[in-house]
Formats: sequence, C-alpha cells, structure tokens
Amino acid sequence: MSALFRPAPPLGVRILSTAQALPARVVSTAEVAALCGVPAELAQKRSGVRERRWLSEGETALSLGAQAAREALAQAGLPPEQVDVLLNASGSQLQPIPDGAALFARELGLRGAATYSLHGTCLSFLVALQHAALLIHTQQARHVLIVSSEGAAWA
Repeated sequence: MSALFRPAPPLGVRILSTAQALPARVVSTAEVAALCGVPAELAQKRSGVRERRWLSEGETALSLGAQAAREALAQAGLPPEQVDVLLNASGSQLQPIPDGAALFARELGLRGAATYSLHGTCLSFLVALQHAALLIHTQQARHVLIVSSEGAAWA
C-alpha cells in the first residue's frame, strides 16, 4: 500500500450543531424560464430544479450567514466568546477587503477569534471542515465556527 493512501486514524473531532437561513423569496423554475424565454417544462426537465431562493430586499449573504451562525451557536450552547476560529467558507467573496470572515465576526460580536476565509468554489465548506478538523486535532483551536453563505442580488 502506498504511503500516500494509507488510512489515517480518526481525528477525534465532532460537529456540535448546524443551522441554515434561507432567503424568503421562493422563485419557481417557471418564473425563471419566462425571464429566459424558455418553456417551463423544458427548463425544469433539464435543470431538475422546481424552485430556488432569491434574496429579498434587506437580505444579504452576510445577514443570512450570521443568522445561521447565531442559531448554530445557540443549539450548541456555545457563547460566541468560546469560538477560537471563524472560517468563512463561501465560493464567492462578500467584498475584497476586509475579508468576509471579519464581517461575520463583527456581526456575531466575536472578539479575539482568528478569522479568515477559505474559498474553494463549490467545495468551500468541505475544505473548511477539513481545515477545522485539523485545527482542533492539532490543538490549535477548541471550537471552530464555519459560515458558508452565498447570495447575489438580481435586478
């Protein structure tokens, strides 16, 4: 067996909680198809999607990500001051500077936590999960909060 593929021992890490926050506006494939001039049946057959969520007025990737993070912390019974690292794991940036992780930390009232982003397109959350597990396993952090939030405003 190659050393590159040898199974590693378990990292001894567990997920304390998860949460989600979704935009309020539900948009059907028929509505999107009409905007594109495509028959609704064809669009649904090709995409396999019946509906999706679009940001409404006042909703942002930042506000929804922070809402989900607050809920996850509450479910875990973990006060924000016990978060050692906040990872922003999004495929898109909220803005170039300051980094999106700093924006989430400000929204959540985190003080003293390391904050940074791991952008891996569609795999951002999985990259962050692996990174969090390694931080915890190597005792560089005890509690890591991952926020993965996407959103685009459409006119």
